[in-house]
Amino acid sequence: MVLGMDLPLDFATVLSLYKTSLIVGTVCFLYLRATSTGPDGSGFLAAAFFCHVIGSSLASLGLFRRISPEASQLPSLLLGILGLSLFWIGICELSTRRIERRQYLILMAPVIALVASDLTGLHRDQDMSMATLDGFMVVVLTGSVIRLLLDRAAEPLLARSLLAAVITFQAIALWFATLSHLGRSTFFFAPEKIYYASIVGNFGVALYAVLIVRERAEKALQRIAHVDALTGVSNRRHFFEVVPARLRAGDAVILLDVDHFKTINDRFGHATGDRVLTVIAGRMQAVLDDGQVLARFGGEEFAVFAPGLGDRATALAERLRSAICATAVPVDDEREVNATISIGVAVAAVEGALLELLLGHADRALYQAKDQGRDQVRLAA
Repeated sequence: MVLGMDLPLDFATVLSLYKTSLIVGTVCFLYLRATSTGPDGSGFLAAAFFCHVIGSSLASLGLFRRISPEASQLPSLLLGILGLSLFWIGICELSTRRIERRQYLILMAPVIALVASDLTGLHRDQDMSMATLDGFMVVVLTGSVIRLLLDRAAEPLLARSLLAAVITFQAIALWFATLSHLGRSTFFFAPEKIYYASIVGNFGVALYAVLIVRERAEKALQRIAHVDALTGVSNRRHFFEVVPARLRAGDAVILLDVDHFKTINDRFGHATGDRVLTVIAGRMQAVLDDGQVLARFGGEEFAVFAPGLGDRATALAERLRSAICATAVPVDDEREVNATISIGVAVAAVEGALLELLLGHADRALYQAKDQGRDQVRLAA
């Protein structure tokens, strides 16, 4: 953020820290840009922070009379507005991982500022120039907070909320700065304190933006580790992580196998076989209740854990079988595949029954269903 207030010379250290925070932010976002594999706003945010580095450097040179006011006032104002415009686009891409065309319209802001300054000489009045910049900054930061919070429901990341909190702190501080430039006294954020808020805010934005990308990547890795890539249900590994090794009496395990799946692959191709598995997984997931775990064990075999279901486990298995029987997967405009499944059910009769043992019983019941004609449910003794 570019600020240009009348400051004493001993404030040079704080000003250097402020510019250092901008440089650190630029480097962090360039690192993200170099290592990222998808859209995360890092390129726009790096450009935004770099604009603020150049703009604040020009402003400080003009402030300490090392260059003429004409050489610092208008360029620092335009660079500040351009940096804020890029910041808004970067936050939108960071939050949603995409950019809508209408969000680029904010890049008209520097052009509008240039025309307004040329017509009114706004940039020659330091207070009005800074009030304009700080006010625009408040609008952009407030919009960024709203964008981050609106997207929180779809992606509830902790770092997202922390980034919104840091930007909110900056927006509040800059609102008081705007009032100060307009001649309104402020009792909470005096003008000379705005640099401190900006330093904290710049470091915070860089930190939490990096953490959003990292947290998002960790969740993606967890999904890869726990979810079957083809069907979208849990994989075998996740099944054994969430299902206890020792079960309670009444817990049920159901094993399901698609009938004649090799024939489907040989006749219609593996792409059709994959669609059959995906549709079957979706149908079964629709039948199951919360707390019941569906996993693909491998190939055409699936498993269901239904805690506390007891004697109703067979009825659940029948509902699963019926849902699959009613499923027709289109192959092309003229052909479709009607798949069936065979099911084995095992219910824990005592407390502390071993999961592996129950799976073995369900597997034997499954093979009984296949041996006796397929497309049926068998309950293990």
